[in-house]
Amino acid sequence: MPPHPAEAEFVIATDAAGFDVRRRSAYDLGIAASDAILPLVVLVHGPVRGGGPRPREWPVYQGYGSLLTRAGLAAAVADLDFTSVEALSKPTAQLDEIVDAARSEPGVDGEKVVIWGFSGGARLVGRWIEEPPCWLRGISLTYPVAAPVSRVQVPIVLTRVGLERPAIEATVERLLALTTHAEVINVPNGHHGFDTLDHNDESRRAVTSAVAAVTRLLS
Repeated sequence: MPPHPAEAEFVIATDAAGFDVRRRSAYDLGIAASDAILPLVVLVHGPVRGGGPRPREWPVYQGYGSLLTRAGLAAAVADLDFTSVEALSKPTAQLDEIVDAARSEPGVDGEKVVIWGFSGGARLVGRWIEEPPCWLRGISLTYPVAAPVSRVQVPIVLTRVGLERPAIEATVERLLALTTHAEVINVPNGHHGFDTLDHNDESRRAVTSAVAAVTRLLS
């Protein structure tokens, strides 16, 4: 069995030097210590197995947050009561509140936002894919369990892995069939959770490519 995500190292070494982390009740916000007004990325985790540290404390989300902050963005790591892929009403409502609160943070440009869903967290963003609000510049998805949608009305950055489980890959295929505005980052030898499981150059390139693509959406 792979290690719990709380104990799994991120594929890229990062640190928190040079930016602040604001601890809120439902999210952590990483933001540069400056007077700039920065676009926002909200990182959305999927269901949590077992006890232990919350996702905001996992190296994988702290790692993505650090990379985004170093790219000149603000990064909010959500902390949701998300226990299964099917039980969506509570985390969906919580995510709405988190996005609203993070958009209103000092130093954040609330009119330039990307939501980034990982694994089952991607199930929470289907409504924004179909009907994006004016402040949403794009959706990023990494090894997603993609939400069933009827149309795609927003640019998408999608990181897909070659060793994905067939049922999950089918959700990705259905989503991509609905759009020509997706930037797809392929990780041919990657597993679901490659950014902690597969410590190699392919994984590192995929992570940095996704961060660069999200940055372009917000530029």
